[in-house]
Amino acid sequence: MNIHEKMTLETLAKQVNLTPKYLSCLFHKETGQTLSSFIEDCRINEAKNLLVYSQYAYSQISSYLSFNSHSYFISVFKKRVGMTPKEYRTKYSQLGWKMNRLHSEP
Repeated sequence: MNIHEKMTLETLAKQVNLTPKYLSCLFHKETGQTLSSFIEDCRINEAKNLLVYSQYAYSQISSYLSFNSHSYFISVFKKRVGMTPKEYRTKYSQLGWKMNRLHSEP
């Protein structure tokens, strides 16, 4: 829910009354991935949605999702998705707009 906010392990641990180390170990044990990797996945998924269904600039998306910098956002996105945000938008936004129109037509 708070994917656009800056999150730290310490802040999350405090919210659930656990130590950061225990929360980290527990999360990894239950999900098989680190908490930071999970948060990054959520942010990338939201970025993909915003790239397809909005016309926000890449820098706005990166800032909204609390990436440290625009270049870091591009780097993480490319590593996880296999293409840059620009390539992703170019490839999928037209399809997204077409699908949206199909659902809104009578």
